Amino acid sequence: MITLAFGLIGLIVGSFLTAVIHRLPDLMTIIRERSHCPHCKKELGFWDLIPLLGFVMLAGKCRYCSKKISWQYPLVEFSTGLIFVLIWLNFGLSVYSVFLAIICAGLIVIAAYDLKKMLIPDEILWSLVGLALLYVIARALVEGSFAILSSAFVGALIFGGIILILHFVSKGKWMGFGDIKLAALLGFILGIPLVFVGFFITFLAGGFLGLVLMAIGKKSLKDKVPFAPFMIIGFLIAIFWGEQLISWYLNIGV
Repeated sequence: MITLAFGLIGLIVGSFLTAVIHRLPDLMTIIRERSHCPHCKKELGFWDLIPLLGFVMLAGKCRYCSKKISWQYPLVEFSTGLIFVLIWLNFGLSVYSVFLAIICAGLIVIAAYDLKKMLIPDEILWSLVGLALLYVIARALVEGSFAILSSAFVGALIFGGIILILHFVSKGKWMGFGDIKLAALLGFILGIPLVFVGFFITFLAGGFLGLVLMAIGKKSLKDKVPFAPFMIIGFLIAIFWGEQLISWYLNIGV
């Protein structure tokens, strides 16, 4: 029952995140305006806004103008619900779980917005940076461990530094400054040694998709690809399964 509750909370949060993504950068419109169809501008009713179920009941089309509803909405809702369930299953109910849920909610917004606009929104990114700094510093003070802080900053230097190098090597064609800041944030949260898992998965996933897109003629080496989603995928895999992957890798070498 608790797992189901976390999933439902995630779906509700995901529904809110779709509004945030749609209304960036003017987030105040969430307060001023009710949810409406982006095509006909008709205000949406309660049943239209039920996470996932609303999309299914409407068969993916607006009730009023019959225009297609973007798949972004159910995907964001489902992803948020799934991530909240994984947080519960891996970390239970704790301060870290709450911290991670907020961080992941922000990362979902960043990933979706980067896919949509090829841009990482600073207002979301800097909010997450501030939260991560507060959490890690508070945890280090409570546990009396300087190692927590040093691990976080080294993780930020490794992940952010690698993306910074790629930015200069490609003269900004592969990675933007937003990617550098995001990588540093993810590395800061992961710390050592999980940052290496996040880094490896990021480039494995990004490289694979890049090769596929070039093979089918959708992209070339000169084209820029939104990289934030790959970094976030690497981050999530490192958070949930990083320790198991490290143990598996070390056991192979034995």
